[in-house]
Amino acid sequence: MKLLTFLLLAGLLLPAQTPDPAHDPLEKGYQALRSGDHAAALDHFLEAARLAPRRAAVRKELGYVYLKLGRQEFAREMFEQALSLDPQDHHTMLQLAFSRQSAGELQRAARLLEKVKKNARPPEREQAKKALAAIQRGTSAGEAGGSGLAQRSLAAAYEAMGRKDYETAIEHFQIAAKTAPQRALIRKELGYAYLKIGETEWARDVFEQAYVLEPADHRAGLELAYLRFETGQRALALELFRKLRQADDADVSRGAADTARRIESELSRQIARWEEALRMDRRNWSVHEELAGLYGEYGKPREAAEHYEAAWRVQPPRREEMLLRLARAREQDADTERARGAWLLASYSGDTRIAETAREHLPRRYPYASEFLRALELDSKNTAVRRDLAYLWLAVRQREAARKEFELVIEHDPGDLLAAVQLAFLYLEQRNAAGAVELLERALKSTDENIARPARQALERVRRERARPHRELGEKSLQRSYLRDARQAFVRAYEENPEDYSVAFKLGVVSNLLKQDREAMRWFKVATQSSDVKVAEQAAQSYRNLAPQFRRVTTTLWTYPVFSTRYHNLFNYAQLKTEFRLDSLPVRPYLSLRFVGDLKQRTGGQRPEFLSESSLIAAAGLRAQPYRGVTLWGEAGQAISYLDKRPPGVSRVVPDYRGGVNWFRATGATLGSGVPGSFFETNFDGVYISRFDNNAIAYWQFRPGYRLPNRGAFKAQVFWNFNATVDVNRAYWANYAEMGPGVRLRVPGVSPPMDFSVHVLRGAH
Repeated sequence: MKLLTFLLLAGLLLPAQTPDPAHDPLEKGYQALRSGDHAAALDHFLEAARLAPRRAAVRKELGYVYLKLGRQEFAREMFEQALSLDPQDHHTMLQLAFSRQSAGELQRAARLLEKVKKNARPPEREQAKKALAAIQRGTSAGEAGGSGLAQRSLAAAYEAMGRKDYETAIEHFQIAAKTAPQRALIRKELGYAYLKIGETEWARDVFEQAYVLEPADHRAGLELAYLRFETGQRALALELFRKLRQADDADVSRGAADTARRIESELSRQIARWEEALRMDRRNWSVHEELAGLYGEYGKPREAAEHYEAAWRVQPPRREEMLLRLARAREQDADTERARGAWLLASYSGDTRIAETAREHLPRRYPYASEFLRALELDSKNTAVRRDLAYLWLAVRQREAARKEFELVIEHDPGDLLAAVQLAFLYLEQRNAAGAVELLERALKSTDENIARPARQALERVRRERARPHRELGEKSLQRSYLRDARQAFVRAYEENPEDYSVAFKLGVVSNLLKQDREAMRWFKVATQSSDVKVAEQAAQSYRNLAPQFRRVTTTLWTYPVFSTRYHNLFNYAQLKTEFRLDSLPVRPYLSLRFVGDLKQRTGGQRPEFLSESSLIAAAGLRAQPYRGVTLWGEAGQAISYLDKRPPGVSRVVPDYRGGVNWFRATGATLGSGVPGSFFETNFDGVYISRFDNNAIAYWQFRPGYRLPNRGAFKAQVFWNFNATVDVNRAYWANYAEMGPGVRLRVPGVSPPMDFSVHVLRGAH
């Protein structure tokens, strides 16, 4: 310690006057030692020895001074005199043994070491054991007792100190300390050297090491207490001053007691002042912080912890740093569990330094539940801590406790989707499906696939399970043709599981059967989103089949080429029609362009006959909505012949009025159903045509057949035709019956669907 610092402390802590005649020279000797004036120290200690010739401690201090001066013989003599005055002083006995060992008196040194080994305190016994072991191995006295390299280093260090070359002295003291690690004296000398260069904290640390090696060296303890006080470790300093009040050395005891009393008095005054300030403002965090620090210095860690906690709850600028101080105060109060709670809470800090500091104080294991609870006592809204506690409850199979913790996590942080998924799983175990679904739907919004994926899978299972009884009821109702009941059950199943697109498809089917085609289209469109390719294709096809009737404008084209072996001629009938849907009208207006013609146009011979109308027929008409398969229609237009030579009396352009009724019924496996099987189609057409003497013609067709299985995109039906045609005027060309095979193919890749049919018929007029 610097002389000025010591003088200031000595002035503050000067003990009361004493009748001890050796007191003044002893104090002057200690001051001379601290200032490095070994010669002056020797003079003062010799004066003290003259005034107190029976005091062993004075002789021991003289021995240390002689060691510093390199006068080994005088040092050994002083230690022998001190031991004769106090035969039970094992510390002096140990120093005398080292001195004799350095002089080569190994047997005498060994006898002293044996006594220390048997009767001294543990630190001194350990030093004695090591020295004896070295002697028994034949090690030189210098190597065993601090001589040899250690002794040469000490001599070099003392010489450098005399030259005031403190850096060199420190290097030699460090070598000596490393060579003889159990020699407390070397540590103290190193500490004094550090004080010479102003390194007070380093001096404190080596004095602490020396005091650990020689707990009976109360002078070193007192020096350590002063150094602690000077370097800000005031609580530790006061603790040591209080301890040294019981020292055997009267000077040390008196000085420590007086210093402790003065420090306690000053701390009491400051605490009282800050307590008064606290009564005026209970939420002033800086007042709590000051009081916590003062109570900590006073040695009252419990009160310090209370004020650190109060300051932390007020949320000061250095809040997390305050949490570390709280944890330390609780540790000093031996409140281990609550201290670990504070360390644990601090370990969750976003500040890396705070978190790492806290983790260093935690055990190398997973925290206990009680420690988590202590952390939550400090911060009940810390969702990270509470979530980990919930996982701990899960690990030890305390599922109810885990559920409560997860619920609190969600309450404090609704955006914690990981906790939401875990809580949902617990709800499912407790059969709380409604609560689980709400949380799982929330978790689906997560961008983290590790959260969204299990949430999606769990939600699908829940919805599937909840929808299953409604779906089964719907399927049974559909099988029994209870269509309204089936629709109600399927709707409920879809509400429970919107991802089941097969249910959406069945809703489309039921709606179609109930003649609610617009609703059916809506469900078919939903079902096209299915990941099941088969369901998606069926839904898309059904949607396309129904869509045309709801389009505002629909254009259709059909062509019907026919080759007749009777005339060896190719005929063709075709129509291009654009139909308009007006919601307010019960009928649909349309524009039509028909083509009727043949390849030969007329027969040969003297009296050639025209084989077809050979005309384009442009018309406008109305079509009624189908009812039970029946459709009425009518149109008015103009027939335009494209022949240069027409039948006699036939104009190029003539009026054309047509109308009729159509009835169609199909059962079984249609081409659009996608399911193989038999089918039957029945069709009846009654047509009135003004241009043919106001004739009325009836066509009847019946086609039984089989729908073939799909082969990729290939779809086909085979069937047998039974056809009959009659008219009112009994025209030769309008009364016949025919039959024969046919095949119908669906052109792949075309939307809306296009069918291609081939019929091979044989007829009779």
